Amino acid sequence: MILCPGCSAELTPEPQGGLICGRCAAPVVIRDGVIMFHPEVSGSHGGMNPGIYEELARVEEKHFWMRARAEYITSIFEELVAKKAKIIEIGSSTGNIARVLAKSGYSDVAAGDVHASALAFAGAYGIKNLYQFDMMRSPFREHFEAVGMFDVFEHLDDEAGAVENILRMLKPGGLVLATVPAHMWLWNREDAVASHRRRYTVSRFRSIFEKAGLSVLKARYFFASIVPLLLLRSLSHRDRGEVLAEDFMNRFKVNTVINLLLGKLLDAESRFFSKVNFCCGGSVLLVARKNT
Repeated sequence: MILCPGCSAELTPEPQGGLICGRCAAPVVIRDGVIMFHPEVSGSHGGMNPGIYEELARVEEKHFWMRARAEYITSIFEELVAKKAKIIEIGSSTGNIARVLAKSGYSDVAAGDVHASALAFAGAYGIKNLYQFDMMRSPFREHFEAVGMFDVFEHLDDEAGAVENILRMLKPGGLVLATVPAHMWLWNREDAVASHRRRYTVSRFRSIFEKAGLSVLKARYFFASIVPLLLLRSLSHRDRGEVLAEDFMNRFKVNTVINLLLGKLLDAESRFFSKVNFCCGGSVLLVARKNT
């Protein structure tokens, strides 16, 4: 069900496609196809600069890391989540993962983000269900079979609160699939520029979900093949303790040849080593199930 952000009563669909509260009769605003639950925080919120989305939309289908990550996440969905499952990607940014899932045959995929400007790109990708909301005040209760949060937790101060809200959003037996950047010893200037709070080990990330009562089905490192390059970056691009305007310039620009080679490297890792439990990696993947 979906709850009214004002009085917490269940919202009902309107004939014209909107939502209205049966108790307080308050309508939920729809703006450019986006259902706005918390419009007061839609411009800027948390640790993400909304100005980044146009740049992301230009590069995410070609950038070696973004493309390989989307393909890896999709492979995990195809292994564990039914094609007809009701899915939401939270902190979706431009909705790139939701778009790839829809292209691979998932028929009920939603994108959710606090930034309405991000969801405009998701809508342009063809995602029909677009929800603007603050996940710490999620309006959804036992509404989804699967919740995805990909490189979101590292931006949050309240990890436990985020997991509690995911639990409320999931139907019994539903899955949460999440990724985060790995290892504090790989911390670098880009982490600071991206407003990350932390990087994770598998055990650290796993414990957050287990403490909330979820059953962890998978918890592993991936993108192990580029760890040497990430370590080199951490040494050559150290966090200076301050973020300068120049740090935001050409953040996602990669030499064409290098982009091609790194893409092939990650493709090979995914193809030949997808079942290997690496001792380290560039990122962490976790899949957990809601038991009740």
